[in-house]
Amino acid sequence: MELLVVSSIKAHVVSDDGGQVAVAFAKKDGGELSVMMPTECLDALIAGLNRAKTVARNKRADNVEKVNVTMAKTWTVIADVKMRGAVVLVFDAKTDAQVAYALDAESSKELAAGLIRSAETVLAHKASRAN
Repeated sequence: MELLVVSSIKAHVVSDDGGQVAVAFAKKDGGELSVMMPTECLDALIAGLNRAKTVARNKRADNVEKVNVTMAKTWTVIADVKMRGAVVLVFDAKTDAQVAYALDAESSKELAAGLIRSAETVLAHKASRAN
């Protein structure tokens, strides 16, 4: 398989029926590359790109203990009993930054307890700095 090096994303187009997405790239050698895919592929593509972005950032980090953090603007929690049988946590829903995670019920309870402990620690630290 030939590996093409792209330098930027030039444009994207969604078909009138929403069933296809085309993305045009500028190639490093000056040419162009256009790719068309079914809309159903977008979730897998975006998830893969997000994982690749995280790996690339971590490899470029000065400190291997450093974690890249994005502050979510919104979040929601959904009990998805019909499809996944899990608790779904969605950050920045209906935005380009949307990301969702599903956890089993026990893990969700552990996460909730950990969030409460950490929130109390942050609040106590803020209060001590204010005094």
